[in-house]
Amino acid sequence: MKKAAAVLLMWCLMLLCACGNHSSAASSFSLEIIDPQTTGTVGESITFTAELNNNAEQEYHLSHGIPLILLYIYPAEATPEEPLLSTSISTVIQPGETISKSIHIELLEEGNYLLKASCRFEAGGESIELEAGPISIAVSAHKPS
Repeated sequence: MKKAAAVLLMWCLMLLCACGNHSSAASSFSLEIIDPQTTGTVGESITFTAELNNNAEQEYHLSHGIPLILLYIYPAEATPEEPLLSTSISTVIQPGETISKSIHIELLEEGNYLLKASCRFEAGGESIELEAGPISIAVSAHKPS
């Protein structure tokens, strides 16, 4: 009886160790919008930047559509339509590397807007989707005094 219990315990420990060594590729990445300007005036030009970070200590080959990072601003009361990405390319991201995407826009109408970033790719045999935001952007007709 003791021998069977010892074998069962060893089997459980081996299974637990095998499960513990498997880590998700998704946990290796983060997506963030960097220091967004949250107010603006009509006619003003603003640049927004999002960054995809490889926080792991290993290189990944990302399979993704073009562009890798989608960064967009839309009216707060609207629901944005994400484009369908049909072309697939591969990008290598090194350990600790950051990939950036910026958009430069001119604010044309006053109102409340939302800024959002997203990316979809495959890495390490996993399909990964990341989002950052939405962040509120208030556009006024005149600069506050």
